[in-house]
Amino acid sequence: MNTFLFIFYIIVFFIFSTIFIKKYNNSVKKKYINAACLDIMNKKIFSLYGINACIWNLSHVSIYCFICYLFDTQLSIEKHLIVFVFGIIWYMSCPYYKHGNYKCQNINDIVYENTDQPRTDDIIFNSMGQLLYVLLFYFKIIN
Repeated sequence: MNTFLFIFYIIVFFIFSTIFIKKYNNSVKKKYINAACLDIMNKKIFSLYGINACIWNLSHVSIYCFICYLFDTQLSIEKHLIVFVFGIIWYMSCPYYKHGNYKCQNINDIVYENTDQPRTDDIIFNSMGQLLYVLLFYFKIIN
């Protein structure tokens, strides 16, 4: 696949993902005043080495694994680097198109204080998705 076409598809995928997330967050905000505090996808599932995980984090892993599969990144360092860089761009641009200024008071059972703002560990979960794809591809579980 042509590199420019690959980049175009990733941009389109990120745009549609952003629209879905924005619509989901808005629907939760319409139901609840403190949306992040009551968002079912924000409930802490487990903690590993001090990093808390919720369904949002696991969705990062599955989405990035799916992106790698969808765009047939295989073991191409160039393609994986492009996917990673777009994740960084998304992370950096997120505060500009998401304007949530609330914070949960009780953060014992949730991961994000504000689901409108990204967390640094999102990048870790994105990378874990890419790593999962590489392992699945390497061991011929997917091809």
